[in-house]
Amino acid sequence: MISIRRLFVLISLAYSAVMAAGFVAVHLWWLYPEKVQTVLQQQEAELASLEGQFKHLQDEVHILAKDHARQRDIIHFLTSEQPLPLSHLFNPDHFELLQLDGVIFLNRQQQALTLFQHTDFQHTDGLHPTPNTTPNTAARATQQANSDWADMPVTPDSGYTLFQGQPYISAAAPVFHQTSNEQLGHLILLRQIDQTMLDRIAETIGNPITLIPPRTDLMAFQDALTAPQTTLNLCQYLTSGKPAFCLTMMPRTAPPTFVHLEGVMTVILFSLLPLLVSIMALGLLIEPIRRVTRLLEQHHEARIITPIQVDSPLRILEFRQLEQAYNAVARTVEAQQQTLQDQNLELERQKTQLEQQTRELEKTSNTDRLTGIPNRRVFDMAVQQAWKRIQRRHYSIAVVMVDIDYFKQYNDILGHQQGDQALKQVAQALKRCSQRTDELVCRYGGEEFGLIIYIKDGKELEKYRQRLKDTITALQIPHPKSPLASHLTISAGISWIKEPGDWLRSYTPEYWVELADVALYLAKVMGRNTALHQTIAEGQDKNTHNSFEDLKLLKAQLEEQLRLQEQTETPATASLPDDLKQALLQTQTANDD
Repeated sequence: MISIRRLFVLISLAYSAVMAAGFVAVHLWWLYPEKVQTVLQQQEAELASLEGQFKHLQDEVHILAKDHARQRDIIHFLTSEQPLPLSHLFNPDHFELLQLDGVIFLNRQQQALTLFQHTDFQHTDGLHPTPNTTPNTAARATQQANSDWADMPVTPDSGYTLFQGQPYISAAAPVFHQTSNEQLGHLILLRQIDQTMLDRIAETIGNPITLIPPRTDLMAFQDALTAPQTTLNLCQYLTSGKPAFCLTMMPRTAPPTFVHLEGVMTVILFSLLPLLVSIMALGLLIEPIRRVTRLLEQHHEARIITPIQVDSPLRILEFRQLEQAYNAVARTVEAQQQTLQDQNLELERQKTQLEQQTRELEKTSNTDRLTGIPNRRVFDMAVQQAWKRIQRRHYSIAVVMVDIDYFKQYNDILGHQQGDQALKQVAQALKRCSQRTDELVCRYGGEEFGLIIYIKDGKELEKYRQRLKDTITALQIPHPKSPLASHLTISAGISWIKEPGDWLRSYTPEYWVELADVALYLAKVMGRNTALHQTIAEGQDKNTHNSFEDLKLLKAQLEEQLRLQEQTETPATASLPDDLKQALLQTQTANDD
């Protein structure tokens, strides 16, 4: 005799064996070969995409070579007895913009006249030695260039080459005379194949790529794949058979595995189907209780309590009573949770309101209440931030200190209300002098303002000085007690950092601001209604420039001189003391810089 339970078990086991055998057969003769072929096609497509990227770079360098070969300066360099300096033809920005790493000029005999490399932006010229290149050094560099170029094909197409032991994308373009159409030589552009280039290609095609040492046993880019690979090791070979460069590319699609977990799980699921049917038949009464137990365990783990519903194919009274009793407790707990949630929402609302008030207070602390522009606290922080920025990004920048001339007399005659109105007008006018959104105008204190302005060169500095004066003059604010003009005027001191670099580390932001303050006091001593500037530049002799302590002492002397002028009503053009003149000579820089 066999029981029904055992019969169901035997049938389930036989069914499972048939399902497993069928799964293996179908996978072995149908599904797995299809997957291999699909992955192989995908990897071949990825290889084609990689080769297309290099072809695009070759075409790009080829176009650049042809365009430059037609330029008048290039033709002039190959024909003139006194050609233009190479730095006139190519400069660091040019190399960076075109992503070039070398330029070679060949004469009619295919000999290298000039090797011009991007490395540290130094070049060697076999015909015209530069001040940094002696004739012997230039000759050796030209000889090395000819030796490296000996195996490089001079064709109108782009290709690959090894130059000085490094792989390059090269493109040669003939240079013709503009009138006689005589071929003068060749212009060759080089773009180095390095990890940076491979990273850009990898970002485009979506495959990680790494440059590896050249090997002769690796497949070429043009070779066809015979089977999917976990790692593709490739080389680009020269016509001589020597590898130009080699790389490793990780395919996006790995070789398929024979058995997947999903397939095994599918076989197991269908194998257990008869057993599940038998369990459902035997568990009509037990399964509802098990489901309720699991649900309560989940509620306990999640620390929640919600009403439940006991589902059963048979309408059993005890199941219904259990459901009603538990749900009554759950509704009581839900009401308490709702109360706590409302309290939490109120606390969150109060927290948000407090954060908003904090932000408003912070904004108020950073804004001058009278003029509505940032105050000195913001200015001091902005100076520190600007100083850090120019350590990383080298662009010229200036601190400007502005003071309203004879403002005390203005207040004494017209009153403080009119003085406040004048301060507002001047503040807005100074903001209009700024031309960039990241430039800053602050009220430094009293009638003094601090500005941070980006100025590229001396011409732009001179324009800005004139724009300051013209903008305030255009306001035409009457000043009855000004000895300078019938309207309000300003004096300004500018501390300009010209082309900052690593040399700037020997200075401090405090020195920067103090130098602008000295320039302001000097402008006031020299007669007001003007803007004087001081320059901090590379190569200045530290022995002829004041230290920070000297600047503070010099400002104190200028303040004393200004006070004496105001007390004695001495004209501004009166001569200064000899010791003050000597100190100013150490600080003042040429205004025509």
